Formats: sequence, C-alpha cells, structure tokens
Amino acid sequence: TVKDENGCEATDEIVITIDEDCGTTNASTDNVQLYPTVIENENQITLELHSNDLQNVEIQLYSMNGLKKGMKINHKLNEGDNALLYNLNQGNTLPAGIYLIKIRGKNMNEAKRILVK
Repeated sequence: TVKDENGCEATDEIVITIDEDCGTTNASTDNVQLYPTVIENENQITLELHSNDLQNVEIQLYSMNGLKKGMKINHKLNEGDNALLYNLNQGNTLPAGIYLIKIRGKNMNEAKRILVK
C-alpha cells in the first residue's frame, strides 16, 4: 500500500514466478566438469562435457568484469561424454585473478569459475 501527500492510498499486487529451468534446457551442473580450477603454472584446463545429443557449443573465457579474454572456441559435442583441452593464454599471459569460462550450446548454458595465481 502506498499513500501520497493528499492521503490517497493505492494497493498493487505483484506476482513473481520463478522458472526452475532459468532459461536452460536439460541443463545440470553435472554437464560440465573443469579442472584444475586453481591455475598456477599451467596454461590449459580440461573440460569434461556431457551432452544428451549432438550439438555445437561455444566456449569463452571472461574476466569478472565481463571482458572477453582470448578467443571464442566453437566445438562440436558428440552424444555422451566429451573431453577437450582449453588453452587459457592463447598467446597472452593471464594476470592473476578470477575468471569465468562460459559454455553455451543447444542444451547447455553453464559458467565455471577458475582462479589464476
């Protein structure tokens, strides 16, 4: 209820609905595994991706302030388990900090955090 300077009152009802899928289809945190999550002297990580069907995915590294780091990788996933190496540096040394790796595909929309020391 809101009251204005003249004493008039008004009431509004707001209904908030939360979609459990959050814009993803068949996504689960088990679809993507990444290691190591703390990087010290390595320049690549391993991504293990599970796909329920054949699909293309985009993989991109971001800084915590949303800046793209390195090249976007397009990769075709087969149905089932897939493993691939992702080169973090791609020609440039990453400064220490926290980064996000975003993986997007038809049935996948995930982000994983890594720490570079």
